Amino acid sequence: MSLAEIMFRIAAALGGWLIFLGHALTLLAITRVECDPMSVGHAQGTAVFAVLSALGLALVGVGLPWREGLRWLAYPALGLAAIAAWEIAPVLVETTIDGANLCRSLRPSIGVSGTSGAPGRLATDLERAWPILQLLVLGGGGVQALRVVVPRRSAANSAPVRHRSGDI
Repeated sequence: MSLAEIMFRIAAALGGWLIFLGHALTLLAITRVECDPMSVGHAQGTAVFAVLSALGLALVGVGLPWREGLRWLAYPALGLAAIAAWEIAPVLVETTIDGANLCRSLRPSIGVSGTSGAPGRLATDLERAWPILQLLVLGGGGVQALRVVVPRRSAANSAPVRHRSGDI
């Protein structure tokens, strides 16, 4: 394998981790910002970011043979994936199952006019699929992080040690 290919794989894995970390941080931020209950812009933007994050996670898999050098990025990715999934999981029930719009699910205290009161419009198809997409990408990030963090077992490491006769 050439040096250029090795460098490409390491850079692709690093870029994939950074995209995923940015996506997880965006999901944590979206649960804390104000949104307009009548628009779906926040759902569209983060859905596109989820697709890019999934592609980034595929690039992380390209760099797995050199995971020792990038192991430090897997720890925050694992933590952020868990925290973001914890924040997004209730939205799955409220939006996908109950049909509340995404803004109402993320910020239950707001209604149509930005104050508490009426529940607002029903969820669009994108808003119903949004929590599923986000949880799938976060789960994929968690799996990739575990693949990097958990040490690999090779046949050489698991085979019993054999001594030649006469060796001490």
